[in-house]
Formats: sequence, C-alpha cells, structure tokens
Amino acid sequence: MPKRRFSNENIAQKGGFPMSFIGTVRNFGRYREILSVLVRYGFAEIFDDTKISLVFDKIRHHKTDESVKRMARPERLRGAFEELGPTFVKLGQVLSTRPDLLPTEYCEALKRLQDDVTQVPFEEIEKELREEFGDRLDSEFQEINPVAIAAASVGQVHRAVLKDGSKIVLKILRPHIEKTIDADIEILRSLAHVVEDHNPDLGFSPVAVVDNFGRSLKKELDFYNEAKNTDRFTAMFQDTDRVNFAKVYWNVTTRRVLGLQEIEGLELSHWKTADLTTKQRKTIVENVAYAVFKQCLEVGFFHADPHPGNIMVLPGERIVFLDCGMTGHLDPHTARDLADLLYGVAKSDIDRVTQAFMSLGNVDISSVDERAMRQDIQEFVDAYTNVGLEQISLGGMLRQFLDGMRRHHLSTPTDIVMLIKALSTLEGMAEELDPSFDLVATSQPFVTALVKRRYSVAGIKERITEDVRRWANLVETFPTEISKILAKIRGNKMSMALHHEGLEHLTRSIEHASRNILMALIIAGLLVGSSILVHTQRAAESVTGVFILGICGFFVAGFCAVMLLFNNIRAVMRHPKHKN
Repeated sequence: MPKRRFSNENIAQKGGFPMSFIGTVRNFGRYREILSVLVRYGFAEIFDDTKISLVFDKIRHHKTDESVKRMARPERLRGAFEELGPTFVKLGQVLSTRPDLLPTEYCEALKRLQDDVTQVPFEEIEKELREEFGDRLDSEFQEINPVAIAAASVGQVHRAVLKDGSKIVLKILRPHIEKTIDADIEILRSLAHVVEDHNPDLGFSPVAVVDNFGRSLKKELDFYNEAKNTDRFTAMFQDTDRVNFAKVYWNVTTRRVLGLQEIEGLELSHWKTADLTTKQRKTIVENVAYAVFKQCLEVGFFHADPHPGNIMVLPGERIVFLDCGMTGHLDPHTARDLADLLYGVAKSDIDRVTQAFMSLGNVDISSVDERAMRQDIQEFVDAYTNVGLEQISLGGMLRQFLDGMRRHHLSTPTDIVMLIKALSTLEGMAEELDPSFDLVATSQPFVTALVKRRYSVAGIKERITEDVRRWANLVETFPTEISKILAKIRGNKMSMALHHEGLEHLTRSIEHASRNILMALIIAGLLVGSSILVHTQRAAESVTGVFILGICGFFVAGFCAVMLLFNNIRAVMRHPKHKN
C-alpha cells in the first residue's frame, strides 16, 4: 500500500484529537450558538442522528418556538441562517444558486435572505481606514461621508471625495469580519464531515461544498480580486460604450478597502418607478443580453451575479455592471463540451450528447445507472428533434441538463452552475422588462460562433495540431520513461500501489486503536513516573522541585486522558457503527 502522509490538517480533518480538540475548545461558544439556533429552528434530528448530544448535551433541551413550528422547513432554514450572521447569510446566498444540491423550494427561500445589517459606527470605519492608509488618509481624501449608503454583512459603503475632486465610493470590510468567518468556516467544515460520514448517499460531498464556499468567501474578502475583475471587464468592453464598468482607483484600493468611481444613474431594480418607454426597456435588455452572452460564450469570463440590483442605467440606455466580486470561468475544455452538447442536440446525435453530458458533469460511468441515464438523455434529445441551432434556448437547455444531473445524484461543476445562474437571471430580467424580447435570437450569433469554433476548419486544425503535439511529446519522452522504469526494476526499487475497496474502514479502525494504545501508554508512563517522584517527597523535609514535577505529571496525564476521551467520543459521532 502507498505510504500515507499525516499533517496537522490531515489529522484535524480526519477527526484526530490534536487540532480538532484545540479548534473545538477555541470555538466552543460559537459551536453552541450555531447548534442551539439550528435546534430552535427545528433541526434537532440532525444531532440525534449524529450523536452530537454526547458533547453538547444541553443543546437538545432547547425548544422550537411555536411561531417557528408554523413556518415551512425552507423558511425555517432561512431564518436560522439570518440569525447566525454573515458567514451563514453568504452560505445561504450561494446555496440558493445551487438547485443541483438543494430542492427548488429551499433555493427560493434562501434567495430572500436579507444581507442588510446595522451600520458600523463611523469611528470604527475611520479606524480601519487609518490602519490601511496611515498618514495617506489625509493626503488622499478631501472628504469621507460618515453616513454609509449601504451596509451588508461583510462590508460597508461610503461616499468620498479625493483631493483632485473625484467622486468615489469606498467599500470597507467590517472590523474583525475575517476572524468571525474563519471560525465559522472551521465549524462548518467539522459539521460537514459529520454529515458526510452519516449520509454517504447524498449525491454530493458536503465537505467539498464547504471547501469551495470557503475559497470563494476568502476571495470576496480580498478587494484586490474585485478590483482586478473590474479592470478585466473594462478591457473586455473597451470597444463599445453600450456596456461600462466603474473605474478602479488603485491609489485608494487595498485588500480591505476598494475605491471605485461613483456611478450616478438608475438602478435597474427601480425601473418601474422610472417611467421608461417600451423602446428604452428593449434597448436596456439588448445591452444587458449582449454583455452577458459576450462574457459567457465568447470570452469565457463572466459576471456571475448580473441581477438588476447590480446594474445601473446611464443616459442613452448604457449600462454599468456593479459588484464584480463573484465571477465564473468557462475554460476551453468546458466550452468545447458545451459546443458538443449544443451541436449534438441540434443534430439529434444521442452519442455526442451523452459524451458531452458525461464530460461536463465529470461523470464516472461506474457510479451511475447507464441504461437509465441514456433513457433520460434520449428524452432530452427528443424534446429538441427538428429544432435548429438558432431555435435552442441555451438557458433552458442547461437547466434541463442540471435537472438530469440532480436525478442521477451527480454534482454539477460550480462554473456550469454559475453559467446557468447568469443566463437564468438574464431570462428573468428580459421577461420582466420586455416580455416580447427574443432572447434566443440575441444569443444565436454567440451560440453559432461557439459551435463553429469547435467544428470549423480552423477548430479542427487546432485540435489536430494539439493532438500531434501531444503524440510528439509522448514519442520524445517514451525512451526516457522506459529507461527510468528499467532502472527501478534493476535496483529492486519498483513498487506497486493497490487500492482495495472496503479497506478504509479497517484502516481507520487500526489507526484509531494505535492512537489509543499510544496515548494509554503515555498516560500510564506519566502516572507511574509521577507516583515515584511524589513518593520521594516523604524523605524530604520541605517541598522539592521533584515533588512539583510529579504533580505536574499528574496534571499532564489528566489532560491527555481528557483528550483521549474526547477523541473516542468524536469517533463514535463520526462512525456510529463502531460504538458496538
């Protein structure tokens, strides 16, 4: 078997006591708060199933309020997330875009999460700005408005004027928000491990979801990322004035502070009160659709949250996208798979659609019912029989793809989900502003170009060139690789790694037993040694250092015994079959 490497992170994730014990003790109060809120909102059965009550025994006695009992379960989850603060609000907002992970009613409930919170006093904001800029705060700024124009769970926005008279807005992270989020992510990861261990047939990995969420949130807490995204989008649309992005003021931008041009216009979410004409609404939808399709299908780097609240309308129906912190990427490989899916559907080629489906979802054929999947794909293709490429709704087709992934308990790649979300948001906006707008016709040039890049002479030539290059590289390196293998065989250094399904349980049991034996030996040694040292005190007239050392040994032995007990309780929680 291959050697296994253990680090503090490995031990913490696998439930070993050193890092998990310390982390749990450090965040014990927050653990209790999170679990108590979830119990009050009617999710106590989670802890009954996982035996968390062995550690948090008083939590199970919390009762659900009568008003909460009358709420639907999705609404209760939304209420719990709102009460738990910024990390859970953000998690809920992310989960609301993942219908591949949650039922539709939960996604709809989580979409209504409120991100507005009480403003941080300007004295604290000014202190944060002073720490970021130091003496430059007075030299860079002519004025900073102490009244926030927006206060969210992660940051706060203030108007400001630079020394040169430029009007800008400043986005500032809330004080100590990173520490709060780090603790919550650590707790969420621990709870995700428990859920995953007790529910192996979920169809997705809760731990992977939390890890992806943690990475995404870390990026959102670094305003350099949003600034770079904004500049990249600006360059993308520099040849047109239909689509704009705010200018980034890099001289007043740091990791915790973002300086952007103040945009004065109509927030698109307020279009109903603006008395827009039918022609104006049509032009606005055209411009938004052009921007979204260009980002998603032509460039492959797109704004992942283009809802009306993130779009401003300037005179002439020009649009400005705001809040570029959340973005998606359509890499060349995924773009090729998407082109295959579109082309296969248009040509009723079930084999091509199946291959695209498997590749887009990164599906292991051994993990699904192949016959049932092909039946679903056949129904999917039949729905588009005799439908030309120019008549296919990309958003609708991808939503059907998402439904198929969910039916087979498969996890959809995050960027595909973001793409579906961006296109669905666009469709909803177009339906509201101008129901007569032909979104399929607007997308057709971009969809056609995507397929042509895959199947044109230039595209085929590019793929052949790439394949030839890979084969040439293989031929070139083949003798060297064979020489390495032969050298290992001659030196008896050849090894083989075998993976046997079902050994993980035995391996975990052996590792757990080994740690228990090691800790028991250490505790026994400390007790025996400390007893001998304390016993020598009888011959002394006063307290000696040897006696104190013996007493310290007893304390260390006791601490190790508590850690051993805690580790075994966690083992019971994570692997309930072991308890018998």
